[in-house]
Amino acid sequence: MPPEKLKDKNIHYLKEDHGYIEIGLKGEDVYEYPVYVSPKGDRISINYRYDWYYNRPKDYYKFKDGYFLFKPFLPVWDGSGCNPGIWIYPEGKVESVCIPSLSAVRNYGDSFPVFNGYLIVSYQVKSNTEVGESGIYYFKPKTSNIDLLYPGINKDISISTDGCKIAFIHNPVFEKNKTLKTINLCKKVGSD
Repeated sequence: MPPEKLKDKNIHYLKEDHGYIEIGLKGEDVYEYPVYVSPKGDRISINYRYDWYYNRPKDYYKFKDGYFLFKPFLPVWDGSGCNPGIWIYPEGKVESVCIPSLSAVRNYGDSFPVFNGYLIVSYQVKSNTEVGESGIYYFKPKTSNIDLLYPGINKDISISTDGCKIAFIHNPVFEKNKTLKTINLCKKVGSD
């Protein structure tokens, strides 16, 4: 629980005994660099431009025992080819990761951590009748491989607590009949 003097700040509470993230003053548009306050009270500045609307600071991933901060893909202006993700660990460690910027996510996409990599989700449709490059891509940092797992419009993505299984709603080509899909990334087995 943050101290009384911080009640005028925007605070994102994490799980009990995991600390909190402090971002700017209440009632203001918040585009500031956050501070992670560990359970011990250590204050760790995070070199990450925080956007109150887009960030998901409460996404806790048990398989990493950490929180993943990520903004939906927007054009990368610095030329690095990276969209930064930040891991915050309850023991007080903060780690930056590079999620590659693909042409498939040049206008809008998202990323989710999984056990041995990251899902890159593209919403880059070609037209009202063609899905274009939209789909779920699988990025493995150890090999730098990026594979298309599932083409089409995919949403409501959920990750299992072990980071191996994903479930999502799939819509192949703007059809009315959406289906629930699951994939076990650790066994590389998919199901309908």
